[in-house]
Amino acid sequence: MSTPLDRPLGPLVRLWGLATAQLPPTDTSPAELAPFVTSLLREGIPFTDSISPKDGTQPSASGWVQKPKKTYPESAAPVEVFERVVSTSSLEEIVTREKVARPAKLSPETWACRRSVHTDSATTGTASWEEFVRCYREAHREAEAAFTPEVIASRDAAHWDCGDLEVDIDGEIWGGMKMSVVEVRHKIAPAGLLNDRVFGVLMLSAALKGADEFVVLSVSVNDLAASQLGSLSKEKGVVFGAYTSVERVRKVAEAGDGKGGIGWIMATASDAKGVLPVWVQAKAVTGLIAKDVPMFLGWVAKERAKTEDERIAFLRNMS
Repeated sequence: MSTPLDRPLGPLVRLWGLATAQLPPTDTSPAELAPFVTSLLREGIPFTDSISPKDGTQPSASGWVQKPKKTYPESAAPVEVFERVVSTSSLEEIVTREKVARPAKLSPETWACRRSVHTDSATTGTASWEEFVRCYREAHREAEAAFTPEVIASRDAAHWDCGDLEVDIDGEIWGGMKMSVVEVRHKIAPAGLLNDRVFGVLMLSAALKGADEFVVLSVSVNDLAASQLGSLSKEKGVVFGAYTSVERVRKVAEAGDGKGGIGWIMATASDAKGVLPVWVQAKAVTGLIAKDVPMFLGWVAKERAKTEDERIAFLRNMS
């Protein structure tokens, strides 16, 4: 009997991304958004689950190769890192099967992934479930801009009202959705030698009904810079890059200390474009995404230490 994990890779959650013409009009009703949202989640959720299947299957069974763990002072939990390469032939199969336009340059997708399990607690070295929900499901762009030093500007380029939309994905009901096109400008080290990068993605977050679990899908919008939605991508001297990512946060039975835990996984395929060869980028990405964990936990610890007025002001800015 086949399962969602046996489903072939799809054409949407790919590094080649979506064109603005593929996006629904922003005044589309929640009910009319359902087919588009369902298609994204039907691809993204099984791909995310292949990294850390709920039945305990090891990621290597789905093509993920484990790399050495990383540890950081800001995180009480170690960070596992993995890599998976989606071959050119696999991508060719998707193009043929789904009858999608073939990208001008088709090359393997290298996905970098991190996985960590954190104690559910608003204390140093970890974070509470409420903090994860607030910063990753409800205000992802704003929080990421706040704790990532390389982000120098970000904006919502488009937004959809998902209302109370709920969809059935393989027998599970997902709702609480937020969907927008996000544009982010990053400075690239070493400063002055490489141009800033701007990334544009369609970001969709959804929560599993009746469970403490949510996913965030970010799919590259490949022509944002040339569209009316683009702004940061049209600024002088920037390079328009691309990334697509899948992220899942859910409560799990226990963390390393035997207490209730929060499983946090994120995987991404990216291309910063410009003069950097893709193979050079791929070698660095696993380390870069692993550092998101200590950056977030270190930042949220400082937020807790602020006065109530400071916290309220920050949360108001995130709303």
